[in-house]
Amino acid sequence: MLRSMYSAISGMNAFQTELDVVGNNIANVDTTGYKASRTEFSDILSQTIAGASQPSNAGLGGTNPQQVGLGVNVASIYTPFTQGADQETGVNTDVALDGDGYFMVSPSATTNTPTAADTAPTVTTVGANPVYFTRAGDFSVDASGDIVTPDGSKLLGYLQGSGSAPTNVQDLGAVNVGVVPSTGGQPVPGNFTFNANGTITVTDPTTNQTVETWVVPLAKFFNPSGLSKIGNNQFQQTPDSGQFGASAAAANAGASMGQAGSNGFATFRVGALEASNVNLTDEFTNMIVAQQAFDANSKVINTDNNILSTVLTLEQQA
Repeated sequence: MLRSMYSAISGMNAFQTELDVVGNNIANVDTTGYKASRTEFSDILSQTIAGASQPSNAGLGGTNPQQVGLGVNVASIYTPFTQGADQETGVNTDVALDGDGYFMVSPSATTNTPTAADTAPTVTTVGANPVYFTRAGDFSVDASGDIVTPDGSKLLGYLQGSGSAPTNVQDLGAVNVGVVPSTGGQPVPGNFTFNANGTITVTDPTTNQTVETWVVPLAKFFNPSGLSKIGNNQFQQTPDSGQFGASAAAANAGASMGQAGSNGFATFRVGALEASNVNLTDEFTNMIVAQQAFDANSKVINTDNNILSTVLTLEQQA
C-alpha cells in the first residue's frame, strides 16, 4: 500500500484534533480566567531507504540518508498561562490577579461559622479534602457566609494573627465572613473588604469594629502548563506541574504558597475580573490553516485511491 495514504490519514487525525482545540478556545473567549490551549505536532518515525555514507579515500564524497516520512502525530496540547486583560466590574467580590499565582478553593471544606459575639471563628482546616486552583475571581457569599466560586467551591485562607503562615494547603480553611454581632444572636453577614495584599477585613455591621482579618494566600507552580483542567475554571496539580505535599508534614516539590503582593506573587485588583486570554485573530488563523491542511490531506488520499484504481485496472487488463 502507498505510504502517503497512511501519512495523510495521520494528518487528517492530527488536524481534526487541532480544530477541536481551536473550537473549544473560541467557545471560551468570554470565560473568566480561561487559558487557551495550543496544539503542537511532531513527525512520526521515517522509513530509511538508504543510509548515510562517509567520504572515501578514493575521492568519492559522502552521501546523505534517504528517508520517507510516515506521517504526523499530536506531540502535545499545552496551555500557555499568559495573563488575560483585566475587565472592570465595580463588584466588590470580584478580584483579578495581577501577576503570578492562583486562588485556592475546595468544594468540600468545612464552613467556619463564628459562635461568639465579635470573635473570630475556630478554623477547621481543609485537611485531606481536595484543593483546586483558579484564576477566576468571580466570588460571592453564600447563605452560610462562605466566600464561594460560581460552582460553590469555597475560597481558602487563614486568620491573620493565628500564628505563622501555613506552609501547606492542608493548613488552610474556608473563608467565612459571618459575624455574631455585639448584641448577640445568630451570625449575620459581616461587612468585608478585599484588599490588594490578599487580606479580607471583616467588621461588625452594628458597631463597624473589625472582628477578624483573613489572609487569602496564593499558590504558584514551577510548571503551570502542567496543571490539569477539571472544569469550572479550575485546575488540579499533577506530577509535572509541581505539587504540594499530600499532608501538612510532607514536603512541597515545585509548588509554593505566599501572600499577595510579596515575593513575586500577584496582587489583588478588587472590582475587576481577568478575561480569557483567547486571541480571536490567532484562533481564526489557526482554524483556516487546520481546515486547509485537513482538506489537503484528504486530497492526498483521493489521489492515492486513483492510483490504486489504476493499478487494479492494469491487473485486470493483463
